[in-house]
Formats: sequence, structure tokens, C-alpha cells
Amino acid sequence: MIKNILTLCMLAWANLGLAQVPFVCEGQLFMTNRSGSTSDLVLVEFDEALGEVYFNVQGNLGVFVNSIGYRSADNFIYGYDATNRNLMLVDANADATVLQNYAGVNEITKAPSGDVTADGKFLILMGRTASSVIDEYLVFIDLTQATYPVDHIIDISANGTKINDFAIHPVNGNLYGIDEDDHRLVVIDPANGNIVSSYPAASFDIGAGAIFFDQNGVLRAYGTTSSGQAQKNLFEVNLTTGQFTEIGQGPESFGTDACSCPYTLDFVQYSSSDSAYSCASFNLTLKVSNLSDTIISNGRIYEEFSTDFEIQSIDIPTSFSGSVNIVSGVNTSTLDIRGLKIPVGIDSIVLEIGLGKVSGNYSMQATLSNLPSYLGGSIRSDNPRTIVYKDSNLVYIIPNLDTTYNIYDLVFCEGDSVQIHANPLGRPYSWSHSNQDSSQYVSSTGVYIAEVEETCGVVINQYNVVSSRVDISDIPLTRVAKGSQLSLTALFNSYYGSDTFYNWQGSRSILTCATCRTVQFTADNNDTLVYIVTNEYGCSDTAKAPIEVFVTGPFWIPNAFSPNDDGHNDIFYIYGEGYQIIYFDIYDQWGKKHYELPAGPTGLPDIGWRGETIHDLDQNPNVYIYVGRLQDGTGMFHDVSGTITVMR
Repeated sequence: MIKNILTLCMLAWANLGLAQVPFVCEGQLFMTNRSGSTSDLVLVEFDEALGEVYFNVQGNLGVFVNSIGYRSADNFIYGYDATNRNLMLVDANADATVLQNYAGVNEITKAPSGDVTADGKFLILMGRTASSVIDEYLVFIDLTQATYPVDHIIDISANGTKINDFAIHPVNGNLYGIDEDDHRLVVIDPANGNIVSSYPAASFDIGAGAIFFDQNGVLRAYGTTSSGQAQKNLFEVNLTTGQFTEIGQGPESFGTDACSCPYTLDFVQYSSSDSAYSCASFNLTLKVSNLSDTIISNGRIYEEFSTDFEIQSIDIPTSFSGSVNIVSGVNTSTLDIRGLKIPVGIDSIVLEIGLGKVSGNYSMQATLSNLPSYLGGSIRSDNPRTIVYKDSNLVYIIPNLDTTYNIYDLVFCEGDSVQIHANPLGRPYSWSHSNQDSSQYVSSTGVYIAEVEETCGVVINQYNVVSSRVDISDIPLTRVAKGSQLSLTALFNSYYGSDTFYNWQGSRSILTCATCRTVQFTADNNDTLVYIVTNEYGCSDTAKAPIEVFVTGPFWIPNAFSPNDDGHNDIFYIYGEGYQIIYFDIYDQWGKKHYELPAGPTGLPDIGWRGETIHDLDQNPNVYIYVGRLQDGTGMFHDVSGTITVMR
């Protein structure tokens, strides 16, 4: 037996002399599909896990039959052949039989949609006259009379709807259809034909020629996302919001219509997740959909779990009240609930299942018993997540270690902070420091430890938090001659962090390797370079390197000076900027070296001679000889020589 069957009913002529074979109502879903000018009977399976719809053609019926509905009173399908204006009966062998002709009923000249009422009394057709493009009438055909007369007709033309199929709600009896022009779900009261609720338009051009309720009271439609296109999309329709959600795709089809056999009792069981951790817990839902016409007064649900499972709580809805007796339940591994009153409708019992120290796959299946014989007496729960009918619910238990010790090394930049977590899953925990927030930011170095009560043990998370920083200094003012080749090197210290990254900013068009520690360039203009040093943890600092550029002029070397401290001409030095002293030595007439100017820029009295000897003795007045070499800003050398007279 296949579950979640969308049996698409494509109807054919039957040999009238053969006995009709009724269907067995087990929640099947039916639909008709046009095949040329006739219809096929198609069995449709829906795989929820894969989101795929499968067609299984049962046979061709020889005529085009639409507006079908399932009648639970005799387990046959009834529909309308608008071409020949005939009421048709379809059986389990896909044989179709003509029951009555309605050539004189103009209100159903065209009847694209229909369904059978829950009590089986009427086939309701939504009819149109020959010239109409909107729904004009609800025509009620009495299926309890041998001649199948039209019982009554309701004018619904004021609604202005254009519905290609509708389904009758198995509990409240209202008509649910999709308006092809407004692309929205509509609900019509069969008592007066008025629209009783209004939904917003869909976000796309929804179109559906096949709409039905399944055995769990869920409204579904097989249609298209663009009107006029082939139908291949299976939608689930939210009865509260009117929203359409695509849940699968199948073969392309045209001229479809749908019906179902929801008028039965269905029992499904599913876990809150396909997996759970050992020593934890999960929820298990037992959903009962009673869409039969019978109130179950003494139902019993029984299920035996693994001895490593324990029922921790049972939530029974008030609708299941009555003489409920929980023979076995909380703190046991056996569920035995008796005396359940199960009214017509849909509701669920929810269990919380606690787990021991177990692992692996576990199978669970419950039994609902004390049912009327025509509902089977008892029924096993089905896993709705699989295509297999009446299969058990599987859950995989993930093992947990007794103790896990995790060490995390975290680095933050001074002045910033870093985030640490105790347990994002919400299990009990405690920190080794005063702040007990699960997730927090810390800005102090140290060791932070969280003990988390995970399932089947304790997890210890240790965070070793250290800080890092980069300290850099401004480079002193550099004065160079215009056009000089200048080299600057970043000055910094990095604390806790070895990899560093550089970024020089300034006259970038003349920089070479702006991401290197040392940058070289030609000094053409005054500038203040900014350099940023960043370490591998993102910590950075910024400093400046000012540059002053001057134009190189002529130099002049005096030939005499008087170092007598009278404030006039006391220091001998080279006049003119833009030159570097490579060497400048002073000798007496016999070739003895008496003094040497230090290397450095010209034009500075500080780099000069005050008449002292190498040994800081005052030089006697005399004529001395100098020999030296200067370098200008372009790199050219200038050799100089001459005499200097020292006067006292």
C-alpha cells in the first residue's frame, strides 16, 4: 500500500453489463488528466523527501470527465462529462458508467469543477452557461435518488469567480477553490453560494485545475505558477493565510481535475528531528486525523520504546478528553493510553522522550486501536516523511563523549575586546570568572574557563586570551636637496605578533614599494609621509615622516676666521645648502693633520671648526691647508682644497 497517494482519476467508459468495483477508502487522492479528447485514470505518488510527484496511468476512459468527487458512502467516484452532459460513475478498475443525462440543464452546459459532499448526498457542480466565462451556478445533484435529479440550484454569478476546481472541506463543508483571474484562494458557503472569506492574491499567477484535501485535512493543488502553462507543480495551501507553497513537481498535465478520499482516519508519528544527542531529549508527535463521520469514544494508543528511552512528559489535547487512563507513561519506556475520545477533526499528542547513554538508529511505531471495524479495528502509525506506507519513525542518536576539553587561543588588540562563548546551544554552564553571561566580550588578558553540562558529560572550554599591540614612532624631520634620492625605514615595535604589514601614504606616485618596511623615492617637494604598521592580528599604529626639500645652490669656503669668541667670524664652516661633507681634513704646512670636519650637511655652523686641534688645544695663528670632498643632491662629488688663515 502506498501512502500519500494522489490518485488522479482519468475516467473511461465501462461495459455496462459488468459490476462496478468500489474503491477502498484509505486516504487516496484522485485527479483527472486530459488525454486528447478523453481522460486517463492516473495513480500519483508524492515523495515528500525528494519533492517529486509520480504519475501511474491506470487506463483511458474514452470520454473527457471533469468535476469529480469521491463518495465515501459507496466508495465510488462521481464526475461530469460536459461534452455529452452525462453524470459518470468511476470504479476501482477505472471503468466509467453513465448514470444520467442533463441535456436540459443549461446551468451546467460547462462545469469545470465539482466535488461530493462529506455526507455523500450531493455532487456539487460549479456550472456555467454556454457563453459565460465566470462561475454562475452551484448545481446540487442528488446521489441518493435512483434518477440522480437536480435537487436545487444557487446563483453565484455575483461572486465573479473563475474556478477550475474546488474541494469540499471534510469537516466544515465549505468549498475551497482558486480564482484563476485574481490568483487567490476563495471559500464559498454551499448554503447560499456567497464567498465567506477573502485571501490576498498570490505572489505569482497561480493556476490549478486539480485541488483536494488529503486525509490530514491539508489542502493541496496540482497546477502551475503561470496561468495558461502546463500543470506540473504541487502546492500546499495555507488555510489561514491563503499562501501557496510549492512542495514538489511532477509530469506536465492538461485539463486536470481532482478528488480525494479523506473521509477516513489517519495516524502518523514523527520526531522533532531525525537525530538527537544521547542523554538529551526530543519531542515525538502522534497526530490523529479523524475525518470519518465517527467519534471514537474509547481509543487506545500503545507503543513500546527502547529501554534506553524514557517518557518524560505527555501532552494530551483537551479534544481527546473523556475517560482518559494513562496505564503507562511518564518515567517509563512504554506508552499505554486508554479511553481516548477522538472527535472528528485533527489533533496531536506530544511526548518528550529522554535518552540514556545510547547511540545508533532506533525505530518507533505506535498502534491506535479500539476503532470501528469499518475503520480497520486498529491502525499502525505512519512516518509522513517517507513514501512507504505504515512505516516506522526512525531517529538517529548521536553519541557524546564523557568529557571534552577544548582550548582556544584568542588575541585582541589593546583597547579592543574579544568574544568568548560558554554554550551557544543553551545547556547549563558556569564560568571561572564573575561574569556568567553565555556569550561575552572580554578586554583583559587571562585564562577564561567555562564548564558546560553537555549530554552524557561535561565540556570544558578554555580560552587563553592575550593582547597585542604595535608601537611606532615619528621619523624626525628630514631635510634634503631637491632631486635627492631618499630612503626611509619604518620604526616600530610589535608586541605579541611577528608578521607585520606596511602601508606608506603621501606622494604615492613617487613611492617605490609602498607596502615595504623601507621606502625609497626622489625628494621633489615638501611632504609629510604617513606610514601605518599592522601586525597579523590586525593591531596597528600610525606615525609621520616629515620631509623638507630645498634647492641646491653654490657653496663657498672662507679662507680665514678669528676664533677669539668676540661673536664675529668665530667659526669656520662651509657656506651653502644642499651638499654633504664626505670628508674635510685640515693640515699644517708640514702635512700634519690638525683637524677634520664631521660628515654632514653644509651650511650649518655646528658642523664647523672653532680653531681647536684634534686634541681640543687652541690652534696658533697660522696658515693651514684643507683637502675635502663634497657631494651635491644629484650625487655628484666635488673635490675641494685651499688654505685657511687662523687669526687671533
